[in-house]
Amino acid sequence: MLPGFDFSSWWGIVGPRGMPQDIISTLNAAVNKLLASAELSQLLANEGAEAESMTPEQFGTLMRLETQRWITVAREAKISID
Repeated sequence: MLPGFDFSSWWGIVGPRGMPQDIISTLNAAVNKLLASAELSQLLANEGAEAESMTPEQFGTLMRLETQRWITVAREAKISID
């Protein structure tokens, strides 16, 4: 770890815009149940990762914050896609 630097990677599952709330809730409950399993926790730990259960709203916030964070980094470093 370097002082002043914060970097992590994350994964998530997303669906199409307009997905019905009952399906979102069902999928979120199933994914969070899987994330709480000892088997998946161990698999992730073997890779140096750990699971974090979230609500769809929390994950949406994470995606928005991370996207803005890396847009800012790219702009400040003058990184562009050509």
